[in-house]
Amino acid sequence: MPFPPPSSNWRPRFWVGGFDRWHLPVVILCAGLWTLLACLPRPTPPPVQKPPPVVVRRLAPTVVQGPLPGTIYRGAQPDSAVGTAEPGVIVRLYVGQQFVGQTLSGLDGRFQFHLAGLPRGTNVLRVVAVGAGQASWSEPVPIVIASAPPAVRSHKKTGLKSKP
Repeated sequence: MPFPPPSSNWRPRFWVGGFDRWHLPVVILCAGLWTLLACLPRPTPPPVQKPPPVVVRRLAPTVVQGPLPGTIYRGAQPDSAVGTAEPGVIVRLYVGQQFVGQTLSGLDGRFQFHLAGLPRGTNVLRVVAVGAGQASWSEPVPIVIASAPPAVRSHKKTGLKSKP
């Protein structure tokens, strides 16, 4: 049998039945347009402007100005702790590892805590200023709370006489 068959209605095997002759040019035209659109250069978007880097300023150092380190209090206690920090931040006071209280520093950066009921012995005061996601610790301030000094006896009560 000769190939292709001698009939005039011969179509390839992949030919879809009911496919009219005008569909083929339309499909070819659509494929050509899609190919042309895919090959055209796309407009480039404008370059993205990066925002300037945010400059994070470090907090000012936190300093405890009173009581002074190494101060010994005999029979009394310090009435307050004062110092300076970054203006307008939260300032927290610690005695050893224990949190005692917090306050806000003033516009000039000054802060003050009233101290009461510190135990006898050595107490270490530390202050931390917290603001803008940062913390600034003060140096530790050791103070000693001692018992009252013994009363001084006069020589008259003991009966001792002093020599001139």
